[in-house]
Amino acid sequence: MQGMETIKWIQRFQEILAIDSWISMLKFRLQTIFSLGKKESDLDLEMRFHLENLILENLKKGIKIEQARNEALQIFGQVEEHKTQCRNTW
Repeated sequence: MQGMETIKWIQRFQEILAIDSWISMLKFRLQTIFSLGKKESDLDLEMRFHLENLILENLKKGIKIEQARNEALQIFGQVEEHKTQCRNTW
């Protein structure tokens, strides 16, 4: 009889672990969904920071603002491509 009780206890424990695992996965997915807005905002700030630094470097070299911006964009590359690469790591 004790063997059957042990088997039932193990099965119940496995069920609890499965439920706990499912809850953890759901919690993680919900956190991901609700944090995407913040991540997107942070990503915009990060891209802007790097682009503005390149523009400032060009301005320090004496390049006019529009040309400094164009050259920074050329050096930095396509901002949306960088954003997509970052998003793919999320």
